[in-house]
Amino acid sequence: KGSNGEVFVPVNLHPWDSENNKIYNPADAFLYGDSGVLIGNWTADKKDIKWHFGDWLRIDHRLSTRGLFEPSITELSPAGTFAMVMRGSNFKRPELPGYAWLSYSSDYCRTWSKPKPFTYSDGTKFYVPASCSTLFRSKHTDVLYWIGNVVEDNPYGNHPRNPLVIGRVDEKNFGLIRNSIIEIDHRHSEIESKNVELSNFKIMQHSKQDEIVVAFVRRIDGKWARQPSWIRVKLD
Repeated sequence: KGSNGEVFVPVNLHPWDSENNKIYNPADAFLYGDSGVLIGNWTADKKDIKWHFGDWLRIDHRLSTRGLFEPSITELSPAGTFAMVMRGSNFKRPELPGYAWLSYSSDYCRTWSKPKPFTYSDGTKFYVPASCSTLFRSKHTDVLYWIGNVVEDNPYGNHPRNPLVIGRVDEKNFGLIRNSIIEIDHRHSEIESKNVELSNFKIMQHSKQDEIVVAFVRRIDGKWARQPSWIRVKLD
């Protein structure tokens, strides 16, 4: 919910190439995505929501071969200013750096700035595979956090999707605060391959305590684990 009372739902889609009468996929890299936000307004009787799209955001396929997927948004200050962090990819172009991508809106998600890499708060870039991530605020302290996969070396496409980390976000110099990052989970080298996936997670915030539960299912060599992983994280 935004400060203006509207409802905002970040989404991605596979755009249509009307000139060639097919799904737009300029890098021929599985699928290509645009990101954007559904904007909802309650009807006068409060019984329904009317939806419309803001502008769709596209990135040059020579920067992210699969476009922009799995957007996550948060409202900043002043009111109406939003940040959106999205999944990128270097699939089929391993020489490209793998980043998460960042864009801003100053008009309640109607229009978006040209995407740029999501960085540390000092401006240093870091590597992220093609995997989901999320921005969220603590309901208790209003501190902004980011959860995702941060890797030491340049990834290729979806891999590796480990470790899974959480860190605070500096909203003034918008970026991940390097010394706040902790691992939520990592690869257990004695039993798991390098490409174990710690991704596709969901989070739940505790109603009374400043902590979250992160839930996901490990995926090892293309096979899902039999049971989900549930990890409690205290937001200290």
